[in-house]
Amino acid sequence: MKKCSQEALEGEYTRYFDFQSSTCLYLTAHELGDSRKRGLALVALRRMLGTAGFEEDGTELPDYLPLLFEFLAAKAPDFDTTDLEIRLARVVHVIVQALPENSVYRGALSIAASLLPDASLPEGGFVFANREAADLDELPYPLQYND
Repeated sequence: MKKCSQEALEGEYTRYFDFQSSTCLYLTAHELGDSRKRGLALVALRRMLGTAGFEEDGTELPDYLPLLFEFLAAKAPDFDTTDLEIRLARVVHVIVQALPENSVYRGALSIAASLLPDASLPEGGFVFANREAADLDELPYPLQYND
């Protein structure tokens, strides 16, 4: 494993997880993109976490991958999370494939993927059928911000 300074780790984290949609750490962002359905999916995830007795700290959306991994580690053994684990496996696989080979985070996510169900994807990768792209058309009026 390569050794990195705190600054290098933070820079790599920001570069890949904050600024690239293919490697973002939000489950529903991968599945639904910039869709109105994403809000409903977030509500459903929050409800599921609450039903399982998992207390969020409120600083992240309920689809934040580290939070979901924490939930899986802490949930009661009889609480069924099969569907969530399959969804996570698909998204983690996509992220791992999008990260460069030398990324320190690729190794960590590969280990996480090994703990999830098999997410074998068709050749050419997985396509999330309900994913919508952001509307990037020009606005009908100019936006101006004055300080």
